[in-house]
Amino acid sequence: MLFSISSHHPYKVPKRYEGVFPQGEIPLHQCIGYADYSVKRFFETASKQSWFENTLFVITADHSIYSTYQEYRNNMNSFAIPLLFYTPDGSLKGVDERLAQQIDILPTVLSYLNFPDCYTSFGNNLLDTNNENYVINYIGDSYQLIMNDYVIQFDGNKVVADYNFKTDSNLKNRLNGAEDYSQQQDKLKAIIQQYNNRMIKNDLVCH
Repeated sequence: MLFSISSHHPYKVPKRYEGVFPQGEIPLHQCIGYADYSVKRFFETASKQSWFENTLFVITADHSIYSTYQEYRNNMNSFAIPLLFYTPDGSLKGVDERLAQQIDILPTVLSYLNFPDCYTSFGNNLLDTNNENYVINYIGDSYQLIMNDYVIQFDGNKVVADYNFKTDSNLKNRLNGAEDYSQQQDKLKAIIQQYNNRMIKNDLVCH
């Protein structure tokens, strides 16, 4: 695993690369130029290694950052990050527009590797198109579940905000309970219950 912190505050690049990349509109943009260059150099070196052809590469981010694009300044899209799976043989191609999240990486990689044993995961195998994908995160004092066409925010007892992100990408218009979220609430409650109970019992592994 390679973890880079160059794109974090204070948004500095190595001295020999200062002024090499476009400054952009925010300090992060120069760092993204450096990160892009670094990934290129990494793959130039990795492609010459004996293990390269037999490797699944996963490229993602640990979190998002303030965006210059208005559509990413809401409680849903402010969590948006890239997630790429790359194989040198070109067997993974295309763009998947379905919902995905970081906890989907484990089941996806294990599925790709044909892992034969059991494991515990709250995510989905992204290579299985039959899954009902969802995203869960925590914002303010509420859990947020993005599933089907809807975003709901749940305080542990009730839905406190709800939107249709397909027709309202900026999350400006509350639906005020106009839809039936029983399926989403049940799923969210089950995830919270399973996670908390397994944490308490130190049981986040498969037996």
